Amino acid sequence: MKLNKPFLFKLFVALIGAVALLLSSGCTSPAQSANMTPTALGAPVQAKAESVHVRVGEDSGEAGMAQISDQAFKEAIVQAISQTGLFADIAEEDSADLVLYASIMNTDQPAFGFSMTVNLEVYWKLMRKSDNSMIWQDTITSSYTAGATDAFSGAKRVRFATEGAARKNIEEALTRINALEY
Repeated sequence: MKLNKPFLFKLFVALIGAVALLLSSGCTSPAQSANMTPTALGAPVQAKAESVHVRVGEDSGEAGMAQISDQAFKEAIVQAISQTGLFADIAEEDSADLVLYASIMNTDQPAFGFSMTVNLEVYWKLMRKSDNSMIWQDTITSSYTAGATDAFSGAKRVRFATEGAARKNIEEALTRINALEY
């Protein structure tokens, strides 16, 4: 049986496509706190005199996609507060003046593609511990896109985009808190 050149070319292209698909999909490691920590806020920091405790809500993410664990998200928030000096101290809940709550409500992650855009929605609230009064609450949505030049693997691009969306969300929340006068 003689194979013609157009058939061989189509077979070659199909095999290359299949290999590329296999290499760009698959499971990825969870988002890392260091990659979710913003290095600065959008405005000069107006340090608050109170101590704060950070509490993070439900774990999020779907199986096989880049996930943000409660612990990693909390570590990123605590590290950002420490680096920026936004609060006087980060304390245990029983000795803190304020409690900052963050709960990931929705993570929209693509399954495949060259550019991976992740949308992240987080509910935030800051409460005074002494009387349980609400100081601030808001839901913040952030997006981040990781392109094909960021990583060859699609799974890594999803993780990078997830970390970027979390970083932007934390930065926006702390920037808003920084602007509060209470």
